[in-house]
Amino acid sequence: MEQEGKKNEVKELFTQYLMEKKCRRTPERYAILDAIYNRKGHFTADALYELLKDDFRVSRATVYNTLSLLVDAGLALCHQFDGVMEYEKCYGVPEHFHQICMKCGSVTEFYNDEIKHTVAKSKFRRFRMTHCSVYVYGVCSKCQARASREKRKRDSVN
Repeated sequence: MEQEGKKNEVKELFTQYLMEKKCRRTPERYAILDAIYNRKGHFTADALYELLKDDFRVSRATVYNTLSLLVDAGLALCHQFDGVMEYEKCYGVPEHFHQICMKCGSVTEFYNDEIKHTVAKSKFRRFRMTHCSVYVYGVCSKCQARASREKRKRDSVN
């Protein structure tokens, strides 16, 4: 029930935003909003298009334009991970950060109250923060293990 209440709240916020910006309130835009808030994690615009194209008459342009509106409305966030634009829902989602593996490109979300509090306590000169993104780059445990196996294999051959 709580999830349904949040989806209704998001729909109302999007409706208000569209009215303020004098944008059309189309079924396709609401279908895109629903698809985003029914899924977990990050996604690309193309993946969202593929998910919707069989059930709705929606073009790639509509998906891209609607994502832009949702980001502007504060209902979605856009990230650039390893040169790829990915999106995620953000309304009512706990603040989190991202670990990005420089070998395989995997993105993992993590929560850290210390980082969150440090950023929240920060004073910015002539700037009002709306949200914050933290990206931590490194090598994931799977890639570390793969590199160790490859090194052991090379060392045993020599």
